[in-house]
Amino acid sequence: MKKILAGIVVFGLLAGFSACAGKDSLMNKKEIITPYVLSEKEQHLLEAFGMADNSQILSFCTPEEAVAVKASVYQLKKDFSWEEIGNGALYLDTMNESGEQANGTFAMEIREDRSMDFHINFAGQISFSVKDTEPGQEYVSSTKGFLKEAQKIELNQEIPVAIMIYDNGTEMETCTVQDYFTPEKFKNMDLVQAVTLEFLDKELQ
Repeated sequence: MKKILAGIVVFGLLAGFSACAGKDSLMNKKEIITPYVLSEKEQHLLEAFGMADNSQILSFCTPEEAVAVKASVYQLKKDFSWEEIGNGALYLDTMNESGEQANGTFAMEIREDRSMDFHINFAGQISFSVKDTEPGQEYVSSTKGFLKEAQKIELNQEIPVAIMIYDNGTEMETCTVQDYFTPEKFKNMDLVQAVTLEFLDKELQ
């Protein structure tokens, strides 16, 4: 029941964000992705559902050539390469033939069992989930790093927006989303996952 209510909260917030994204957080800003600034009421709503520390909401203004946005979830392998464990993509209905930029929002929630829910609003809506890859496995400590500052969007280039670390050791690494590009940093951690967004100028093959 709590999961259903939390989903309703996210959908409700996204509906409001999509209506005002172009007027507020994205005004006079082009081709960027940035954390959405929550109002006090919105922040209290997330806190009431225990989602404040385990969720992220981003708004973006796409390049004119963008026709889709793709979210990918990765898990770090022993050889320090990233293995994709889930993804979802949403395409513009018009394929952006008008040449105009499109505004959208992205929301993610990390649950207590390490499963993740995603919502993308981009001239339409898509939701998808990624299950925990180690069901039943428990870790004594964890930390998360989310995108904190606006970042320019480059077509067909992944932008890391979240890093999650789980470990049973006595020390925990701090992390930022830029650590996605230097995964060797996490060599002593038991489980590391990452989420990226990619803005595409053509359909996936």
